[in-house]
Amino acid sequence: MTPDQVLAAEAPRARSARDNSDKIGDLTRLVTMTGAELGSETLVADFYFDTAGTLQTVVVKPADQGDPQANSRTFSSLERFLTKTYGPATRKEGGDSPRVFWELPSTTIRLVHLSVFGRRISRVNVSYAPPGLVR
Repeated sequence: MTPDQVLAAEAPRARSARDNSDKIGDLTRLVTMTGAELGSETLVADFYFDTAGTLQTVVVKPADQGDPQANSRTFSSLERFLTKTYGPATRKEGGDSPRVFWELPSTTIRLVHLSVFGRRISRVNVSYAPPGLVR
């Protein structure tokens, strides 16, 4: 998807983030959406694109950033949602930054709860990639 397609698909909650873009490596946040709901969680979703303008990663974070357990709940809620939608995960990796993968015929979905510095920095990422590209 392109930024314009994401904006159209998620209207009216999505807005352009080009004036206040953020980077993850070589990916740039170009769209942000507030008020996304997943179960009982209210989330902010940031959409990151590559230099060709193709959506690569969506970073979700709880609307309430003051709650230290919010990202753990978000990760668990997303894992339950993706399992309900796509079936059991193909692969799971534990540790301080757990990762869960669904390898489907047309895409690989990766859910990651990045946690570093004793969980002082925490982020939940969902990415979709062509089959076999994500390790």
